[in-house]
Amino acid sequence: MARRSTPQRKTDEKAFPIRVKFTIPPFGTARVAPHMDEWLQQKVGQGRFAVHGTEAIAMNAFAVHFVALKDALAFAQAHPNLELADCTRNISYTSPYKRAD
Repeated sequence: MARRSTPQRKTDEKAFPIRVKFTIPPFGTARVAPHMDEWLQQKVGQGRFAVHGTEAIAMNAFAVHFVALKDALAFAQAHPNLELADCTRNISYTSPYKRAD
């Protein structure tokens, strides 16, 4: 029987304490965050972040995982064109904690 390794995305979801999900615009992330990877390498540093595609309700999204909250906040401020993947207002979202609008 062949052993399969755990996908890196799953490992990072368990390892990093902070995850911020952003929507992927129809034209991709190149226009809204052209230097995102470079910024992460220079400002946060290798081993202190990870980027992966992720699941979201009715939208394409990616997640940036961080070790420190200050790095997540700095990233969001440095990339104001990125939109959070907030799916809680989607009609498909159900929860007893859903906002009443």
